[in-house]
Amino acid sequence: MRSRALPCVKRFLNEGDHYLISTHINADGDAIGSILALARIIGLVGRSCRIVLHDREVDLKYRFLAGFDRIASYSPSDRLASSVILVDTPNVARIGDVARLIGEEARILNIDHHASNARFGEVNLVDEDACATSELIFGLAKALRLRIDAEMAAQLYTGVMFDTGRFRYSNLRRAFPVAAALLHLGADPAIIAEAVYSRKSYQSVKVLGQALASLEMHFRDRVALMTLPHRALRLAADLDGIVDYALSISGVSVAALLKEQRPNQFRVSLRSRGTFDVNDLARGFEGGGHPNASGCCIEGDAVRVKKVLLKAIRKRLR
Repeated sequence: MRSRALPCVKRFLNEGDHYLISTHINADGDAIGSILALARIIGLVGRSCRIVLHDREVDLKYRFLAGFDRIASYSPSDRLASSVILVDTPNVARIGDVARLIGEEARILNIDHHASNARFGEVNLVDEDACATSELIFGLAKALRLRIDAEMAAQLYTGVMFDTGRFRYSNLRRAFPVAAALLHLGADPAIIAEAVYSRKSYQSVKVLGQALASLEMHFRDRVALMTLPHRALRLAADLDGIVDYALSISGVSVAALLKEQRPNQFRVSLRSRGTFDVNDLARGFEGGGHPNASGCCIEGDAVRVKKVLLKAIRKRLR
């Protein structure tokens, strides 16, 4: 890893004793792989840390990763932190309630690969050309000359695999060399892919059925939408990959999954193929992500949310 921020990162890790680590709401494979590997790094440099997430339930399909049981959910009784490391989040607001644990004088290290990152940290290790935040954590471990064992390699490979859409998205220039290095260090791609993508609960399959039943096609079948009501979300936490079923339809350029978080608020997962930039689309709703995979929140009932989303998509379709 070559970054002018590295000396500052090393100094940040040397100057603290205990660190709060967190990531974005609805932590995904890259977020979880990154925070677990980072916690290992903190321990290897002789410091302590705690991992606290906004999420009340962390997706159990990642429990095969070493250190998963260290992840805690936010509690108002948690103590404030003076040294904070936020990973895979473009801004502080995206970590949800955990932001309440950041003291007024807290120092923040920001590690991320989103193009929309606000550079909110005292130290910012941000590289939008990285295939995943896990790639940056891998580079940090190497720069610190730490031993990367098979457990850390599995954590990091999980993040790279997830954020490249199983090595299908356009952000692959650096992904394959990183993945190859992690395999050499002991990550088992078959076990990881099986755990993340092939072990579905009965309830999650039922929710998938509801999403598929809601499928709508628009703009000469170039856009596919699916909707899940809040009651469906209560049945299963594992919603990763549902939106990809809509994108897999022949001729579809843009797919969206609308998930009702609470009355009059929907979390929208966006996917695209080719040159349609869903990051640009999501930023119009104060969201963001990557050109082919992004997300945002839109206020309103399902009818209104679909209307404003389709209007924004139509403006960008070619």
